Amino acid sequence: MTYQAELGWYLNIFCNYRCKYCFMSTMPSSGYFRGYTNIEKMISGFNRNGISWLVHMSGGEPFLFPNFIKFCEKLTQGHYISINTNLSTPNVFDFARKINPSRVKYIHASVHLRQRGNGLEEFIRKVIFLKRHGFKTFASFLMYPEDIIYFERTFRRLKTEGIILFPKLFRGIWRNEGLHPGIKRRMRKFPALRPLLKRTYPAEYSREEKRLIRFLSERSQELAGEDYFDSDCTIDLSKEMNWLDGLPSWRGRPCFTGSRYVRMDPWGKVTRCNTDHTLLGNLFEGEVKLMAGAQPCACPVCSCPYYGERYLADISQPQMNKEDSYEKAVIGVGTKNGSAVNSPVFERRFPCPEEN
Repeated sequence: MTYQAELGWYLNIFCNYRCKYCFMSTMPSSGYFRGYTNIEKMISGFNRNGISWLVHMSGGEPFLFPNFIKFCEKLTQGHYISINTNLSTPNVFDFARKINPSRVKYIHASVHLRQRGNGLEEFIRKVIFLKRHGFKTFASFLMYPEDIIYFERTFRRLKTEGIILFPKLFRGIWRNEGLHPGIKRRMRKFPALRPLLKRTYPAEYSREEKRLIRFLSERSQELAGEDYFDSDCTIDLSKEMNWLDGLPSWRGRPCFTGSRYVRMDPWGKVTRCNTDHTLLGNLFEGEVKLMAGAQPCACPVCSCPYYGERYLADISQPQMNKEDSYEKAVIGVGTKNGSAVNSPVFERRFPCPEEN
């Protein structure tokens, strides 16, 4: 598979699931699609610079994009794609029948068990269908604190169908929503009780939870085989354990994001990466000017280490931000009252496309 640059794209802000650990749950539920929909203009934008792209589509839910199959047919004529999806929509079957699997790098399918309800068997059927049609498809289970207990039974069910389920770290802030507001106010007065109200993950997994997650990840990797995630696969779930103690920081080190990888929002705005939002142009409305080679990373935290680790010029041991790494990224380091203090700009309106 030959491509010149990778693009992480939030294809839309629209999803049929409302997972409380997803950034989508904090946004108003509009009930309608939000994003760019002019297919011809979008394809023209991808073709304009003569770059062969690997387009990683996330959202929202990519399969809810209007005329998604038609769009993928046109896009894959000159480019490659990969998809992050919940596999809940019926057009997955049409996708498998009509799209050339040699133009699809991989499909990352997330279980989201609570939202899926009784739909796990349908999820299994779709994964099997995609695999039979030649698509590299792998499944993950988000280790949200309240859902960890459901991993093993889900793993065993999928394994009977030849599907290896990988645990995926929760990267975010957990809040105890079951307590009365008055009780919460009183508990905040006592530092020892505050972790019962709010915890930052993955750094605040308990020692026992970390040990369990590491064991489950190593078991899945052993069953899948060492070459399950090849060297060209950006989303390598076996690397999740690298960030079990917190998100990394490669600040000051040269990184090829901005030249070999860029990030794009639903309306075509292209920025350097998922944390550094230095504007590079708009793919659908004008030109995009990529950076020249590796440039120093200015981010205090790498909010999407899949891409950070892949495109870092020097992959030596990073510093780990254990205490407030996620909150720094969420709050928006480098901004003041919504405006940039200086360039580059850090923001979190759209987090890492593979965050949860």
